[in-house]
Amino acid sequence: MGLDFAQDGFLRDVLELSVLQELRQLKHKTRIPVEKVWHVYGVMYETGILKEGQIFCTVVVDGRVEAIIGKGLLVARSPALHPGNVQIVEGIEPPADPPSWQLHNCICFSQHGARDLPSQLGGGDLDGMLCHISTFAYFVLQIIGLSTSLLTLLPRGLLLPDLRRESSRQDLVSSSGLPSRGGIEHRPAT
Repeated sequence: MGLDFAQDGFLRDVLELSVLQELRQLKHKTRIPVEKVWHVYGVMYETGILKEGQIFCTVVVDGRVEAIIGKGLLVARSPALHPGNVQIVEGIEPPADPPSWQLHNCICFSQHGARDLPSQLGGGDLDGMLCHISTFAYFVLQIIGLSTSLLTLLPRGLLLPDLRRESSRQDLVSSSGLPSRGGIEHRPAT
């Protein structure tokens, strides 16, 4: 036929689009297995036996059901954009009654406490919420953060100092620790 994609602009664009589409598919569909991290569904355990900060989670590993137990388990909802969206919980052995052990690949949250844990995980509401749970010691948090939705409930000045003046670009730079990219200014409303 005598067509050369390197010389024909249309064919070159079609080839480039095909490559970009395949790369996009790899980005969204590829899963990298991480040892001791599970992707599970979150549910509320209505029996009331779990205390605040406790969960129980059963997963299927190599065809058998195992409970994830221990202190210092990390639970997060994707995406975890704020340190408070990752919480440390205690995993307990599920009750011996059969319904508890029939819940596979899910995490059961406590209904007790001042605020339920799922709402602290990026505003989760348990309508098919997918969570990550990890026992991997490498992921130990250095700073335990308040959840983002709780920040709006706190009075001004509790977390950030009340400047008693107009904020400036330098305030953004100093609070974030990042260099200024310019163009970010606070202008009072008129």
